Amino acid sequence: MANLYDINAEILKCVDWETGELIDADKLSELEMQYSDKVENIALWIKNLAADAEALSNEIKNLQGRKKACENKIDSLKKYLSNNVFDSFETSKVKISYRNSKSVNVDLEALMKYDNCDVYLKYKDPEPDKTVIKEALKSGIDIPGCSIVDNRNIQIK
Repeated sequence: MANLYDINAEILKCVDWETGELIDADKLSELEMQYSDKVENIALWIKNLAADAEALSNEIKNLQGRKKACENKIDSLKKYLSNNVFDSFETSKVKISYRNSKSVNVDLEALMKYDNCDVYLKYKDPEPDKTVIKEALKSGIDIPGCSIVDNRNIQIK
């Protein structure tokens, strides 16, 4: 079976565009059936892929939940060992040791009172609030660089 582009091209050849007369009605009918079957099959394929994507998404969520539970259990067991094993511990199967590290603890409210706090803070880049912009444009406010665009989104159910 040909692709949609080829079927459309063949359909166009069945009509004399100067007179509007059908050149081959039987071939046109056959091509229209091929076109209909092709469009239907592609739409069904999209539905199958969407179902597969949904199933995969659900499985990913399930696995992420299981992963999070394992990570939480690891953290809990590490804290338990840290609170109960004070020195290094070693057997033929496992070795537990400790290393010293340093981390920074920040009280944001106290830091904000500091005169030169901007040097120690990160700020996010601004990002447009499209919901507010859309409402403003709908109410007639002209905002440079902003417009409402009509899109055609295909729906396959």
